[in-house]
Amino acid sequence: MSAILKKLSSLRNLSIICSVNTPENLWHESCNYILVTNPRQAFQKVLTAFFVKEIPTSFIAPNASIHASAKICASAFIGYNTVIEENCEIGEHVYIGHNNVICANTKIANHVKIGNNNTIGGVGFGYEKNESNAYELIPHIGNVVMEDYVEIGNNTCIDRAVLGSTRLKAHAKVDNLVHIAHGVVIGNNSLVIANAMVAGSTKVGDHVWIAPSASILNKVNIGNHVTIGMGAVCAQRCG
Repeated sequence: MSAILKKLSSLRNLSIICSVNTPENLWHESCNYILVTNPRQAFQKVLTAFFVKEIPTSFIAPNASIHASAKICASAFIGYNTVIEENCEIGEHVYIGHNNVICANTKIANHVKIGNNNTIGGVGFGYEKNESNAYELIPHIGNVVMEDYVEIGNNTCIDRAVLGSTRLKAHAKVDNLVHIAHGVVIGNNSLVIANAMVAGSTKVGDHVWIAPSASILNKVNIGNHVTIGMGAVCAQRCG
């Protein structure tokens, strides 16, 4: 018997969400069993319905710094000490937490959530040697685009493209302490987990899982439905 099933058999006086395949001989008469096909999803729904506060809307912190040219929908939440630079566009029901910097020309669609202490649209790390063999920064004149329902955690940097856009497609999720470099594309419903690094001009497909501390090198193309393991270094085509 697995450790989880042993634990289940010892529980008393509780309501328990469990699989429809849970053996009845482990049930106890003092408990209420809620049988579902996906217990983890059911648990998520219970927490969301009964324990999570609604995301605040229609608020701009008094000490937020917002450029006059920025376009922000009335339903957006902009947290304390957040900076939004020129020509940014913020869509409907966007939540941007505290201490963020949203750099010039960033485009954020609808229902996007951004945590705290992030830099979105900063200059990428792109240098070239000059005639004196010294490194000079290549200007980054592109931007960052986030599509609907993208979510960003805390302390993450997403660089703007040299040309064109760094793009996070609909429903992409990015964890804490992630670096997404210039010109990267993260596909629909893909997840990038803590401490991962996605290098410049990498293209990540749809429904991809990038595990903690993985590194994806420059200009790699990742296909759809790919899992990249913890600490992996991806230097050639996957998927």
